[in-house]
Amino acid sequence: MDDGRPQLQIKVADVDEPLLVDARTVRSCSDIAYTLPASATVWDLSGILIEGQPVKRKTVIEWLNWVYVSLLGAPYNEWAHQPETTTAAELYELLAFSDSIASAPGIYRASLSDSNLRRLRIRATAADPLDLMLDGREYRFTEYLRTGYVHPIQNANSVTLTGLGTDVGPISAQSEAEIKPQVLEQVEKLLYVGYKLKLEPLLQRLHQFIAASL
Repeated sequence: MDDGRPQLQIKVADVDEPLLVDARTVRSCSDIAYTLPASATVWDLSGILIEGQPVKRKTVIEWLNWVYVSLLGAPYNEWAHQPETTTAAELYELLAFSDSIASAPGIYRASLSDSNLRRLRIRATAADPLDLMLDGREYRFTEYLRTGYVHPIQNANSVTLTGLGTDVGPISAQSEAEIKPQVLEQVEKLLYVGYKLKLEPLLQRLHQFIAASL
């Protein structure tokens, strides 16, 4: 990665090995990084907390992917870029971290493309874990919770509730009580950060999901 341009080592709490990045690129996309002394060679992010926990190396790498794609046309880490799906919890942590380091608005716009948002899912874990995709599908979530069975919606764009790749049938009373609060919590967190950062594409998708399924 060292091509003669100034380099910056990013330290995170969960892995000792720092991330080596192009200093100018990173400084241009974060007001916090921009204020580092010109001679700085280390950016210590180990003290940044998201939901009371140190920000993860994985989250920082995905932020770097956003930055590098936006400015350089290629991700920082190709292997970690564009997973098949992204959970609401992962996106919230990424957006909260981006906000904490005062990221440039263009970074958010580049990252929340329609194709990226169509990979977004809400994962609820209980005795019967579920993945709910925010790709325009509709879920009869309230009836599902009331009866314990899936009720398909009769139109071409709807599907039954999906549990980790398979259709879900009867669920336990314990799962019925646990799943919906988890879904609501994740939606509320994304709504909060979405309104704070004025992320209209994300907000539109969340409200579409709420209107169709909650």
